[in-house]
Amino acid sequence: INVSNFADNESNENIKEPIIKMFYGGSFGEKDGIIYLLKAFEEVAKKHENVELILTGKPPKAGMSSIIEYIKHSPFNHKINYLGYIDDITFYKKMGSCDILCMTRINSNYANAGFPFKLGEMLATGKPVIATNISDISKFLIDKKNAIIVKPESINDLVNGINYIIDNPSKSKEIGTNGKVVALNNFNSDILTSELKLFFNTL
Repeated sequence: INVSNFADNESNENIKEPIIKMFYGGSFGEKDGIIYLLKAFEEVAKKHENVELILTGKPPKAGMSSIIEYIKHSPFNHKINYLGYIDDITFYKKMGSCDILCMTRINSNYANAGFPFKLGEMLATGKPVIATNISDISKFLIDKKNAIIVKPESINDLVNGINYIIDNPSKSKEIGTNGKVVALNNFNSDILTSELKLFFNTL
């Protein structure tokens, strides 16, 4: 991550009323499991009237139509805001202005073979992050300490995780702060670049 993208972010504030903004940014590929997030959001919206889901990213040519159609027919479609692709400056500003950040994946070979780059960026905001337990996630994050960890493809886990963040603002603030520490210590591009240079110098 580029730390400068988050330098001005007011990350240590509690979730505010009246609107609690959830955020997802990504490719909307099958690996991302957006349908599970949408269904979980609907369950959360039944309990909390003041929630909004913001979706950003460039969708694939195939498959996005079913997501758009699902949103169109959702009883909470007025609370789901799909922004499409936005430039980097707008993206980081929008992400930093939201209250709950979501990094969802399904349990696929593709998802488990790599590490979600945007997770580091989300953690760096200092906001509470919900992350699917795939790949090496559990090597860096601990549930309810520095993130909310959920099982892949589990609507129930997502619902419980989102509700936990909303219902426990003080604990959620702590989770967000701890998550930022993880991001700065493990995903900081300046530190990683320096370590890589040291490694090459030993060869």
